[in-house]
Amino acid sequence: MKEVIININGELKTLNVSLVFASRNPKTNQFSISLSYSEFEQQKWIRLFCDEEETEALISGIREGNLTDLRQYKAQEVN
Repeated sequence: MKEVIININGELKTLNVSLVFASRNPKTNQFSISLSYSEFEQQKWIRLFCDEEETEALISGIREGNLTDLRQYKAQEVN
């Protein structure tokens, strides 16, 4: 798992990410990256909003462990 730091609603969280992939909202055409992690033996998801041009570089950086500080990206917990 890769460890990343994310800012969610003004609170910094350190997560051990197990899955990373890109998606696009077909209605708004907004790109995002979904991150999966476990907390208290339960799978949870975070969505990072980014530009289309950044998507592949962000995914590669997170997967390879080269990109760990994601505080500058808008993040949202997914239920």
